[in-house]
Amino acid sequence: MIRALGGGGGRGMRVHVEAQTTGNGTGGVAQVWERERSAQRRFQKLVETAPSTATRNLVHLLLTAATRMTRALRYQGADSFACLANSHMGEWVFLDINPYMQVEHGVSIARPAGRGVRVDTWLYRAGVRGCNVGTDCDSLLARILVRGRDLWEATQQAVRALRETSVKNEEGGVDTDRTVFVGAVAHVHWEEGK
Repeated sequence: MIRALGGGGGRGMRVHVEAQTTGNGTGGVAQVWERERSAQRRFQKLVETAPSTATRNLVHLLLTAATRMTRALRYQGADSFACLANSHMGEWVFLDINPYMQVEHGVSIARPAGRGVRVDTWLYRAGVRGCNVGTDCDSLLARILVRGRDLWEATQQAVRALRETSVKNEEGGVDTDRTVFVGAVAHVHWEEGK
């Protein structure tokens, strides 16, 4: 896999887990949990979930490694550690560190009381004649963040929110990728955490 030096939106990633930490510059570190961004369309993230569908043992290893790296670097501020994970093999590969909390951090920090799942999805402009969104920018129009007791409940809330959302401009409605999201989470692999 090749990852762009200046970013690239996670193209080509399979099971991609990000662990967030904050450091005080003297070795003090706090974990801000993890999120997964493996649901993709055309190799671009479509949905992020937390907690990750990776095994809790593997997530523990990732969070421990992120904490150790933050401490060893005596890092000050918020950061995100990106990894590719293989839960079946219990393995992971470190990709990079982003020296900031990314825009998607809301799904990580929205820890519910007790066990729960958060789902974060995007609305993109789609199918507009004469309006082409290139690969050098993010076509994000809106984000929807929901939570539930489990993946099914969070997914149902996200689907409902998307169905009730409309995006309009002076000329009327704007086509978005809402139906793509609903189709993705209706797939059997979604509920299986694949």
